[in-house]
Amino acid sequence: MAQLATESSDWIRADGWESAQPGWTPTLEVLRQHRQELRRKYSDDQLRMIMLCGGDTVDSFVREEPCSPDGSLWQVSHLQEIFEHSPDLHFLQQLIANAAIIEDATFPNAMASSRLRAALRHCQCISHCTPDAVVQYIQEHQLYQQPGLNNNNCVQEKQSQ
Repeated sequence: MAQLATESSDWIRADGWESAQPGWTPTLEVLRQHRQELRRKYSDDQLRMIMLCGGDTVDSFVREEPCSPDGSLWQVSHLQEIFEHSPDLHFLQQLIANAAIIEDATFPNAMASSRLRAALRHCQCISHCTPDAVVQYIQEHQLYQQPGLNNNNCVQEKQSQ
């Protein structure tokens, strides 16, 4: 689906390496794989790889353990403090400078893949905010279906218009 969603872009690319893995793959391992591939292909130390991701992905970086005593999870803003007090993590300090949070004031939205999946489970149309090829893929593979509903009608709304 990621490849279908990015096929019309000339600057965003989805690679099939991660989806070809037998199970869940940590993000750092995926990034290392792509860095190695870029270095093999281009032999250029100045080449920079940039990970473009949405809020769901950023949230997943701090979703799991550890928790603070009050039960709240770490927030991204807490990472700098953690880095400063953990000498073993000093190499991560330089990564903070490479992070950029881009907020689009002209066309803000709260689009998230988890919201799209939830919409599909509730038989709500996602065709207005999802590429046609992705909608078709979801329908063909019967993804994110709610048991007992005719889910094909949920994703076909755009096709009948």
